Amino acid sequence: MHLAFFDNLKYADQLASTRAGACLVSARFEARVPAHVTVLRAAQPFREFVTIARALYRDALRPQSWFGNAGIAPPR
Repeated sequence: MHLAFFDNLKYADQLASTRAGACLVSARFEARVPAHVTVLRAAQPFREFVTIARALYRDALRPQSWFGNAGIAPPR
């Protein structure tokens, strides 16, 4: 199951055809979510999506070193 967010009418077509299992959505767009998608109501859907993604994929925001080093290089 995938998590999506919706907060812009410009993307209403994508919401209607989503195959996500759950969708973060504000109360004003809740009725537009397809019946097969679990509604997760949020005041700021995008912000909540980012919060959840950061919690689930902590290391994704930290690029890997190509040289096998960790941390910050000392000043020269």
